[in-house]
Amino acid sequence: MMRQKRNEHETFVDIIELQVSKTGQNVSGDVIFRERSAEATTVILCDGLGSGIKANLAANMAASRIGELLRLGLPVRRSCERVVGTMHSARTEDIPFAAFIIARIRHDGFATILSYEMPMPLFVKDGFCYVRKPHYFPLGNEVVGEIGIMMKPSDALILVTDGVSQAGMGEGEYRMGWTMEGVCTYVNGLLRGGADIKDLSPAIFKNVRAISGDTYGDDTSLVTLLCRNAETLHILTGLPENKMRDKDVIQSFASLGGKKVVCGSTTAEVVARVLDRKVELFDVPKAYYEPPAYAIDGFDLVTEGAITLNQAYNILDADWGTCDLQSPVSDLCRLMKSADRINFWVGDAVNKAHADIVFKQMNILPRLKIVERLADKLRNMEKLVTVEHVV
Repeated sequence: MMRQKRNEHETFVDIIELQVSKTGQNVSGDVIFRERSAEATTVILCDGLGSGIKANLAANMAASRIGELLRLGLPVRRSCERVVGTMHSARTEDIPFAAFIIARIRHDGFATILSYEMPMPLFVKDGFCYVRKPHYFPLGNEVVGEIGIMMKPSDALILVTDGVSQAGMGEGEYRMGWTMEGVCTYVNGLLRGGADIKDLSPAIFKNVRAISGDTYGDDTSLVTLLCRNAETLHILTGLPENKMRDKDVIQSFASLGGKKVVCGSTTAEVVARVLDRKVELFDVPKAYYEPPAYAIDGFDLVTEGAITLNQAYNILDADWGTCDLQSPVSDLCRLMKSADRINFWVGDAVNKAHADIVFKQMNILPRLKIVERLADKLRNMEKLVTVEHVV
C-alpha cells in the first residue's frame, strides 16, 4: 500500500494548559484529557461536581469514558449522548456528576465543540476575542450546546471551567461573577496591548485570583488551543518488497511537501537512480559506531538505516548536553523534535544483513521493530505519528 498525498498545509494544534485547585484543596476537581490522532486533535475539559477527590473522580470518569468512546470510533455527538445520559441519571441517583466540554479540531481546521453545563468558549481570530454562543439542542433528556467553526492558523479556542467565569461572585462589581463576556473584554484589552496568545492564560489566572480576594474560590482550569501550520517530516526507510513498485513509491515520496529523510544506504542508492540524481558520501564516519551521512539533492537528510534509527531511538529523549551534536543521528533527532507530524514510509523488502549475528551482538533491532518503538516514543512526546508499509 502507498500513502496518498496529504494537504501540505495541515493544521496543528498547540495545547496550553493551566490549572489550579480550589484554595484549601490538594486535588483539583477539574480534569483535562487530550489526544492526537491521524484525523484530529481532541481536548476534553471536565468539571466534577463539588471539589476535592470526589469531584476529581467524577471528572476523570467522564473524561475517560468520552475519550474511550471516541477511540472506538463513535462520532463526537454520539459519544457525548452516551455520557450525558449517565449525567441525567446522576441528577436523581448516587452517581458522580461532571459537566464537560469537548473540542475536536480536524487537521483541515474544522472544529466541533460540544458543551454540557459548561461556560461558553472564547475564540481569538484576527487579533480579536469574542464569545461564540453555541446552538443548544436536546440530547436525550438533557440540553447540549454545539458549535461548528473553521479555524485557520493563528486562530485560538479558549476553554474554561466556572472557576474562571464565576470568579469574584458575590464580591462588589462581580456579584454575578466575572462572566465570559467579562473575560472576553479583559482578553481584548490584553490583545490590544500587544499580548501574545500564549501569554493570555497566566494573565487570566492572575486576574481570577485578584478579583477573588487573592484566593481561588473554585477549581480553576483553562485550556488554549492555538492553531498553526503543521511542520511535517517524512522518513523513507527500506524499499518495497515488490521491486516493480520502487519507481512509484520513490516518485510519490519525492513529491511530498515538508522535510524528507531517507534512512538506508541501499534505499538511498535506489532513490538516486530512480530520480536520476547523484548520491554523495559527505560525512565519513570517525568511529565504528557512527553511521555515514550522504547527500541527495532535494532531501534534508540521507543516512544509513538500521543503525541510525536505533541510535536515534536511544538518544531522542536523552540529555543533549552529553550528545555528539554533529552526527547524522543527532541531525535526525533534531528533525524529529522540530516536527509536529512524522510520517514513516517503511519498505517491506527484507534486508538479510539485519539477521547477521553482528547486529544481534550490538543489540540493533531490525528496521520494522525499531520504527514501531520510535513511533511510540515520539507519540509520548505528543508528536502525531503515522507508520505505513509500502509493499
